[in-house]
Amino acid sequence: MTERNQKGSITVFLSLIMILLISLFAVSLESAHMAAVRGQISLKSNAVMEDLFSRYERSLYEKYRLLFLNVRQNPERILSDGMKEAGSPEVLKESGVNHLQFQVEAVELHQTIGLLDSNAEAFQKEVRQIAGGDMVSAFWNKISGNLEKLEHGQTESGEINQLLETEQKTEEVQQEGAEAEKTDGQKETDGKQNLSEEEKERALSIAALINTVKKWITDGFFSLIVDNTDELSGRIVDNRDMPSQDAPKKKERTGNILENAVDRSVDAVTMNWYLSQYLDCYTDHRTYDLEYVIGDKRADSDNLKTVVNQLVLLRQVLNLSYLAGDETKKAEAELAAASVLTVLGIPAAAKVGEYLILTAWAYAEAISDVRILVKGGRVAFLKNSENWKLSLDQAVDFRNWTEHTGDSKEEGFEYKEYLMLLLFFHSHQRNMYRGLDMIQWDLMQTDPGFRVKDCIYGVNAEFRLYVKPVFLSRSAFYDKNGEGVCLEHQEYYAYE
Repeated sequence: MTERNQKGSITVFLSLIMILLISLFAVSLESAHMAAVRGQISLKSNAVMEDLFSRYERSLYEKYRLLFLNVRQNPERILSDGMKEAGSPEVLKESGVNHLQFQVEAVELHQTIGLLDSNAEAFQKEVRQIAGGDMVSAFWNKISGNLEKLEHGQTESGEINQLLETEQKTEEVQQEGAEAEKTDGQKETDGKQNLSEEEKERALSIAALINTVKKWITDGFFSLIVDNTDELSGRIVDNRDMPSQDAPKKKERTGNILENAVDRSVDAVTMNWYLSQYLDCYTDHRTYDLEYVIGDKRADSDNLKTVVNQLVLLRQVLNLSYLAGDETKKAEAELAAASVLTVLGIPAAAKVGEYLILTAWAYAEAISDVRILVKGGRVAFLKNSENWKLSLDQAVDFRNWTEHTGDSKEEGFEYKEYLMLLLFFHSHQRNMYRGLDMIQWDLMQTDPGFRVKDCIYGVNAEFRLYVKPVFLSRSAFYDKNGEGVCLEHQEYYAYE
């Protein structure tokens, strides 16, 4: 009996050892199984996230090159359906990994990055990416074009020197003539000489120029610049549900002042360039989107008037700065002022008269410039004697202000390029949000339910899944609901 008991104990001992080894082996297999399932879940979750973000808002990308997902597509349902399909026995069986099945309980989205979140940071990031390549390309094309033009139009050095000498002599002759006229005018003023009837008539007409300018400024000069005002866009933007209505209040940045200034400058340049490239304006013969951004009004016609006023003011300042530096035209204005004041009997105010004449002259040229711009022509940003259009005698009659229509071959800035300059007179945040207004309004014409606030740039998704054990007793590892082992997985994805 003793020997039998000893033999039996060894058998039991070995059996227990065998059970432990089998259990350890089963646990190892189950651990490997769970690790494989987790790998499968990670792989499939990444795939379904890519599938989700491949359903970006097509119209937003096609028109504005912006990659954003619209939450109206119900991302949770898309991710849940995608994971259910990825973990189904039918799909896994085809891949030969039927043992890696899992069930989906829920999918939740956390830390969603919306287009308007953090002061539209995601929108600004995409604009920087778009503008980065396009601006460099445009700049290089312009430089290349100028180099080709320079090479094509280059003459022999002797001819160039001859042209320069001729031009210098011409300028000297003009300057001598201007000085002579100035001297003659001074003599007439000092001596109160009598003017001829023709000179008196010219002096009175120049004096009337100031009154003419005052009249057009008071009554409005819009009709001088824009023809067929009854054919203007009648659009009125309903901005009750627009991004600009939810724009955050401007906050001061903390940290390095220089770095913040550089960041704001870069953001402003890229944003203004983007808006000028992708929004319509008056010369596009469609809606006045850029004018809306600048004008800050609801009606297209009102925004166009605001822009025209700002352009005239900008051009008048630039034209006056040129006149103040051109000795020939200053001498002409001084002589005219002396004649006018002599006729009026107040020659002591010659400097004041000269300034008024130069201002009115610059205004007349500004009206001509802006009219050329709205007609699709180009106007040089800084004027010189070659591209100055109106003489003082021509400026006297306002009908001459509208004669010039511009030439597409002329060098200078187009209407839309001037609008981009006007954007810099307004804050970067204001331009950005009003630009988003126009993007939303445009897409709402074909999709009334579209809203910028519904667009997301990135998301962190949490998957709650159940996996059934294969190599161990299921009941010991099942969750309380009896579905299997609960696994949680997070996946982040964004358009970066």
